[in-house]
Amino acid sequence: MIRIELLKQVHFFKNFKTEDLDLVKEICEKRKYNASHTVYREGEEASSMFLIELGSVRIIKNAEDMVIFGKGDTFGEVSFLDGGNYQGTAVTMEESHLIEIPYKELRKLLQANPAMASGFYSEAARFVSRKLRFYIDRLSGIQQLFHSQHHSSRHHHGSNGKHAT
Repeated sequence: MIRIELLKQVHFFKNFKTEDLDLVKEICEKRKYNASHTVYREGEEASSMFLIELGSVRIIKNAEDMVIFGKGDTFGEVSFLDGGNYQGTAVTMEESHLIEIPYKELRKLLQANPAMASGFYSEAARFVSRKLRFYIDRLSGIQQLFHSQHHSSRHHHGSNGKHAT
């Protein structure tokens, strides 16, 4: 059985009423996987997002671990928002209990409940904004590092790349 308290941890459902969470609960599927199970593969058509009830999942892209998610975390939600394919391969790191939230059923539920949809998409906008700010900050740090390295090398060389005298 899926607990309402668990669904409340999903950032998109943060402001949902108990009745709304009951509706979401009805469309969810509980999945139990052993360690090293591939939940989905990079490039596959995305059909669900997942909430980790127990265990951990790593997302792999280009044969490298990109991120590791644990209990209470969600993954696969970006594809719900942009309609794209999964951007990485999700693999369980240990026995894991996942709550699968199918996109198709979630979309139907949101279309039938405008107030719920408003809360969902409002939280989705915050989620995307936080991610965007995080990556802008990271890019800014990289740019500053590049600029400082480039700037220090210009002190040793003239603008034409030759040693300044």
